[in-house]
Amino acid sequence: MLVSGLALGIRGIKKSFARKMSIALMCSGIFIAGFAVTSNIVLVCSFGFLFFATLPIANNCIDYLARTNIPDELQGRAWGFIGFISQMGYVVAYALSGVLADGIGKVTGSGVKGGSAVVIITAGICLAIISISILFMKKIHRLEVCTQ
Repeated sequence: MLVSGLALGIRGIKKSFARKMSIALMCSGIFIAGFAVTSNIVLVCSFGFLFFATLPIANNCIDYLARTNIPDELQGRAWGFIGFISQMGYVVAYALSGVLADGIGKVTGSGVKGGSAVVIITAGICLAIISISILFMKKIHRLEVCTQ
């Protein structure tokens, strides 16, 4: 995060926020999935580094698109709601991920380790697929046009 954050601070993102957000999120999904594919410490660390390197780029683009399209007088409420949704996502993720990992581990016979890997890989693949679909969503791209 520090490396890509510094790069963003020096170079910045000037245009194509929706496209860059989609690509950063797609890479995040791929790196999450790669993180769980192997137990080789070098590969796990590499995928972890790459995953965290994509987060500032995605966050920068999401933040820009939201801030430039939400009226100033509604920003506090909007960010409060966005924060609430994010926190609820944590609650749901924690509640489901352990149960899913245990269940998948039992069904496949690979135990909690294998079940956890399947859950993480599935989450990464889902993120990559959803982020690819953002490339084709005209409504998201229109958010960028409204700011120019």
